Amino acid sequence: MTMRYTYDNAAANVRNPHHPPQRVDPESADAHNNLGAALASRGRVDEAADHFQQALDIRPAYADAERNLRQARRLLQAPR
Repeated sequence: MTMRYTYDNAAANVRNPHHPPQRVDPESADAHNNLGAALASRGRVDEAADHFQQALDIRPAYADAERNLRQARRLLQAPR
């Protein structure tokens, strides 16, 4: 049985890279979107965008992932 990511355990893994990773269903759009949100909240926007895109590859009409990907792309294009 595969454990799906929740925002909480995705965020915990982002905060603590030494925390043993949770098993994730690689076909879960929710898991990719949640992990993307956790990564973005830690400033890892380029990695987050990849996960938002993976969520959309799995579920093309996923509005939350679409919105998150648009925001990530805006942040990546903004002058630093």
